[in-house]
Amino acid sequence: MDRIESVLVSAAVLCLIGAVAAPGLGVPDWSPVLLVAAAGTLAAAKGVLGGVAGAVVALAIGRWIGDPVVPTLAGLGALALLFVALGARVRHLRRRREAVLASWLDTARTLQEAHAAREAAAALPGLALRLVGPGAAAVLRRGETGWEALTPVDAPPADWPTKLFESAIDQGWAEGPGEPLIDGRGRPRWQIAVALPGPEVPTILWLQLPRRLGAIGRKRLLPWARVAGAGLGRLDALDRLTRAAYTDPLTGLGSRRAFEERLREEMARALRYGHPLGLVLLDLDGFKQINDTRGHPEGDRLLRLVAQTLRRTRREADLLYRWGGDEFAVLLPNTSSAGARQAALRYAEAVEGASGPLRLRACVGYAGTDEGHAHASELVRAADDRLYAQKAASRQHAT
Repeated sequence: MDRIESVLVSAAVLCLIGAVAAPGLGVPDWSPVLLVAAAGTLAAAKGVLGGVAGAVVALAIGRWIGDPVVPTLAGLGALALLFVALGARVRHLRRRREAVLASWLDTARTLQEAHAAREAAAALPGLALRLVGPGAAAVLRRGETGWEALTPVDAPPADWPTKLFESAIDQGWAEGPGEPLIDGRGRPRWQIAVALPGPEVPTILWLQLPRRLGAIGRKRLLPWARVAGAGLGRLDALDRLTRAAYTDPLTGLGSRRAFEERLREEMARALRYGHPLGLVLLDLDGFKQINDTRGHPEGDRLLRLVAQTLRRTRREADLLYRWGGDEFAVLLPNTSSAGARQAALRYAEAVEGASGPLRLRACVGYAGTDEGHAHASELVRAADDRLYAQKAASRQHAT
């Protein structure tokens, strides 16, 4: 019972007491008025059942008072107010149904238009609260070290009811036992967790509501949670496919596809705003011989070592990619050709130093848009020409 219902029920009780006491106080004419008021406030507080109860009570008290006019007036007044309450209830249910349908449609639209699971998860708490009423909500996922929030949460992780989360994963939903928690403003908050089935990693919706969820709330929320979970699962799968397409599986650097798309974006930005863009290509000279003599596992280990070295050497803005085979590429936003040359020497020195007894030689090429390269293919060709010129010079020197 919320605050408004409590006030209405209290007013009905006072009206009934007044109706009983009015004849003894010498104002019997007030009894019908007070009985009608009691029936009406009960109808407003409890809807149809309240109206019926108010009418029955009014008739009973009217007969007890003994005035034949009283029960008739009270009954008619209660009946009229009962129809008013019934109409209000029907309108409320219609608005509630429209809100529920709108929430379902917005959920379907959000899951369809989102490009990533986290993007969709950010909208789910608000959509869920439209189904169950005011409160707080968050989406959480079980990580390697415990539960982690995909959306903002007011409470620190130490205060999260993790046992409730685990129960929700096992049972589909769970509600905190015992008394509700009291927030900083002294308001009760019931803890409810609902599983979002679909993602491979266990995911839940955590709700904090001013009242228990109830059967109607569960009827609205649980089917919605299954749909939302299925949508998150689809987006998780899309995320994995995207990572597989844009990440080199051996080194964890960006793939060639990711490099080509980012190069086009950075070229367009550089030309639009007049900022320079640098490119470094790095090749491991003699890598094929290491593969042939020491085996592919050793070659894979060496490639991972080079990737780790590039990560340690990079500036914050540098973008690292495995160009293919034993070749790597580094995009250098806001970097001139001279800056790209310095970066190429720095990367080559770091890789050669990390190779240890293998005495690996790194050949590099560089280029910058400030040299007049207006297309991505021209920038790559210029860096590639310098790379192979250095490789040719290195082999001639070795000979």
